[in-house]
Amino acid sequence: MAEFRSFVCFLILLSLIVASGCSSESSSQADRRPAIEKKLFYFEGAPLHAIVGADKSDGTLMLITLGADAKTVQPVMAQEIKLAMKHGNHMDRFTLKAKPDPNDPAGQSSLFTAKSNHLAKAFSGKAGRSAELQLVLDGKQLVGKIEQSHDDHDHDDHDHDHDHDHD
Repeated sequence: MAEFRSFVCFLILLSLIVASGCSSESSSQADRRPAIEKKLFYFEGAPLHAIVGADKSDGTLMLITLGADAKTVQPVMAQEIKLAMKHGNHMDRFTLKAKPDPNDPAGQSSLFTAKSNHLAKAFSGKAGRSAELQLVLDGKQLVGKIEQSHDDHDHDDHDHDHDHDHD
């Protein structure tokens, strides 16, 4: 059942991403399509990842929490996840609210959303490169940082609760 839920959540996010990319339309039609920016985050000290997708056209941000493999949906016991980005000389801070999937365990969520045109544009632009996630789990503050590449190391043979560079 958990694999099915993971698959469904992954398909939802993938459909948002694919809707902005693959098309047989002319280039002028494709240029008018909304651009969806996505970034993968890892949380130091926890076997947890998150993928965030931003749609600049409607100001929607969607975050899905993932396990250590960065593929399997992993619900967390949190009502919100904060997103911080450097914007000029100040930090912009936003809150993504839990929107639990019907299959998420009670009190947990794998989906978090926010609606803000400013946030979606900033996340998709230069400020998005400095984005960090802040999550409190079991009283422990976790910081999520953008992972440049997740395919350069194997997660099957080791515990993800270790330090390694994600540059």
